[in-house]
Amino acid sequence: MKAGNIISKAATLLGKFSLKNEIEENLNNGKRLSESAKTELEKLFSCYNLTLSELSEEYCPLKFKEKFTPIDNKIYFSNFSKTPLEIKSVYKSVNPVSFKVYPTYVEVYCAEEVTVEYIYKYTDAQTLTDDFLIGSSAITPRVIAEGMTAEYLLVVGLYEEALLWRDRYVRSVAQCLLKRKVDKIKPRGWY
Repeated sequence: MKAGNIISKAATLLGKFSLKNEIEENLNNGKRLSESAKTELEKLFSCYNLTLSELSEEYCPLKFKEKFTPIDNKIYFSNFSKTPLEIKSVYKSVNPVSFKVYPTYVEVYCAEEVTVEYIYKYTDAQTLTDDFLIGSSAITPRVIAEGMTAEYLLVVGLYEEALLWRDRYVRSVAQCLLKRKVDKIKPRGWY
């Protein structure tokens, strides 16, 4: 899914149907956006990035695995393809490897190729065609659109509506992340 698809859903929730249509025409046919649509799109992009940043930092951390060959038992953060926030584990094959984190590198107690699993920082989307990535597949595009709607209404000064959408968004996130476990009921015995 693309960022534009989610922004289009938020435009629908906000009742901006002409903007929604322009975004979809741009995504499907490459049609240029009008100046008024570009202005609104800038606001919606900032709301999109704020919502995804919040989700990735507080609810659904973005995890990534990458292979490295340590040099002098060090793996520098500058060699990572994404900006790491927290190193979760280091392992060789399936065996865990001891490591210690320093400000600019990870010291690994192994000289061979290792796999590093880490949580990385969300990077802002820039175009409508950027991919939508979030750490949990449970979070749906509709939930993101609800969060964007709350942020947008706050930006334009509609505080009461923003509060209502924010409550709806928080409940939706909680519902998506709730682990459902239904206990089996033991059959009754004959007494």
